[in-house]
Order: sequence, then C-alpha cells, then structure tokens
Amino acid sequence: MSLSALDKEFVAVGAAVGAGCHPCTQYHAQAALKAGLTTPELLSAIDEAQAVRSRGGMAVADVGRRILGAEQRAMPAEDPPASREAALVALGAAAGCNSGVLVSEYTEHATKLGVTGGELRETIDVAEMVKAMAGKFLLRDVERVVGQAVGSKDSVGQAFEPGRTGAAEAGKPRLPGLACGCEAEQ
Repeated sequence: MSLSALDKEFVAVGAAVGAGCHPCTQYHAQAALKAGLTTPELLSAIDEAQAVRSRGGMAVADVGRRILGAEQRAMPAEDPPASREAALVALGAAAGCNSGVLVSEYTEHATKLGVTGGELRETIDVAEMVKAMAGKFLLRDVERVVGQAVGSKDSVGQAFEPGRTGAAEAGKPRLPGLACGCEAEQ
C-alpha cells in the first residue's frame, strides 16, 4: 500500500513544522488544504507537529544534560496519536526535528494504527525531502544575512558553495527524483 496525496501532506506539514521551516510550512499548509484537509484538520496537524517538535528539543537537550551529569528534565506525558493521520503527522515532525527517540516511538504508534512498513518508509522519505528543502532555505538565508553583514554576497560564496556543503543548487531538489514543491515558494 502507498500513501495517498493527502497522507503525504499530513507527513509534509509535520516535517515542515518539525524542521522549523517557514517556506516549507507555508507551502505544505496550502497544499494540504488543496489536497482536501479541512481548516480544523490542518490546525490539529500543526498543533500536533508543534508538540512533537517541543518534545524532540527536550530529548536532544537531555543528551547534553546526560553528558554533563546534570539532571534530565522529564518529557511531558503525551497521549499517543489517536488516528492514523495524527501518527503520520507526529512521525513526520519527529523526523523533521531529527529526534530518533521520537521516530521510534511514533513508528510504533503508527504501526498499531495500521500504517504498513512500506508506508513507514515512504513517510520517512517525504520527511527527509522536506528537511532537505528546509536546509536549502536555511543556507539561502545564511548566505543573504552573512553577505549583508560583510558587505557582499560574493565574499561568502566559497563558504557556502553548493558542492562543498551538500546543499542543492538553486531551484533543484537535493535528492534526485524528489521534489516536494516548496522550492517554488522561494
């Protein structure tokens, strides 16, 4: 079984919010509405993704605390996703914010809600594609800001050369054959 276009937008909205990417979130929120999500469903997906991103940040911060021997903060208890769609959003957001701990947790929930192994792989692929675009947008913004700070975009060109950083060339997806559409929002 394969994810529907609507399922992919649940994942993409989760990943965009999880990655903290404004252009990706703008694009995928609009694409989700066009794919058939209602405004309340989209708001619920955004809220779910925001909660996952917050938990992901706490999990990563606790790695640093553990290294320092400092007290770790307990992650707030959260009800597991109640629907297949909520699980897809949560899994997309967990992947978007790079939280392996939460990817594992939400993979288990998604499986219990009927998401197949192939759909899980496709979910992660969609989230990775969104993250790749989020990275591209970040590099573009860094180039602009650093260029302004030093007086010329050209003076930082080598530091952010696409071939050296792994970033995509302007207008081209980072992963061959995959494009989520948010690159059009540049």
